[in-house]
Amino acid sequence: MKNLDTKNPSSLDRLKTLLKEGYVEPPLIFPIVGYHVAHINKIDFRSYLIDWERTPILQFQALRDYGSDFVALVMDLTLEAEALGAKVSYHATPPSIEKHLSFTEDNINKLYEVEDKYISLGRLHIVLKGLTKLIELNNRDLITCAYVTGPLTLASNLFGPEVILKSFIKDQDKLIKVLEATTNLQLKYLEVLVEIGVDSIAVLEPTASLISPQMYDRFLLNPLRKIFGKIRQKNLVGILHTCGRAEKIVKNMGYTEAHILSLDFYVDLAEAIRVTNKIVMGNVPTTYFLESSNKVYKYTIQLLDRTKSFKHIVSSGCEIPAYATPETVKELKLATIDWYEKNKRR
Repeated sequence: MKNLDTKNPSSLDRLKTLLKEGYVEPPLIFPIVGYHVAHINKIDFRSYLIDWERTPILQFQALRDYGSDFVALVMDLTLEAEALGAKVSYHATPPSIEKHLSFTEDNINKLYEVEDKYISLGRLHIVLKGLTKLIELNNRDLITCAYVTGPLTLASNLFGPEVILKSFIKDQDKLIKVLEATTNLQLKYLEVLVEIGVDSIAVLEPTASLISPQMYDRFLLNPLRKIFGKIRQKNLVGILHTCGRAEKIVKNMGYTEAHILSLDFYVDLAEAIRVTNKIVMGNVPTTYFLESSNKVYKYTIQLLDRTKSFKHIVSSGCEIPAYATPETVKELKLATIDWYEKNKRR
């Protein structure tokens, strides 16, 4: 990361301050948009995912216009699973897995066999081209963020969530093996993300909200520690994103070595800060971006009143819905600035 410029600090500089001191003025914000940008530009979602030239431009413009401190492509949980053989349906928003692989030893072994050519499979190379272009557009003023599907969620997308969740009880040896395989694959992906020059990596692990704290510690904690250990080793910022009902595993998430925990509205952010001592982000309900005006604004103000912006990045609980209006997305920044002007330190 760049050296801190106290006269005109960039978003990247300010993130460094937040990580070091737990506080930065004004608060950083990250309105997580992807399919929303495709919708407002009247582009079908599948085309948006594969257009590595136009998508980075539109993402950069939209996030800059919304006052974001971060820039990213689309939060696409089907990316890696499709590359590894799962069939994706693009009729839904967001796209979903239409057909999973059979949970067999042969299919698990194939995950080990494709490690060396993983990055060339499916759409991964398209995303890497898009991220490279996004970095060029950004010129390091904002924080470039890449998304990586977490090892458990990748396993669930490959073999089906019900199958993987049952394996926590009935097929633990295969579960351990598949989590090792998906972790190894994502470590390969991380190496390339480091090479192209991203600033931060968000590991998307929503399936973790469906398991117990005990299962988290036994099966998932070490795979995530390997991933975030690599992120820290490369001097990048690691974000662990778990939407849904993650309140029971927040403390466990804090042990993963992630710098930042990205959480949904079910989780009390002030309590999450207390039990983990981590930077937190998220929490603003994504449904509010589809509802009446001022709902996002009011919720954000109330949220900042609770955290006092200490160890807090203002963000949506997950990706903002495609059909949200630009006006509601802008409320996130407006509320943050209004709160800061009223409460800033003198």
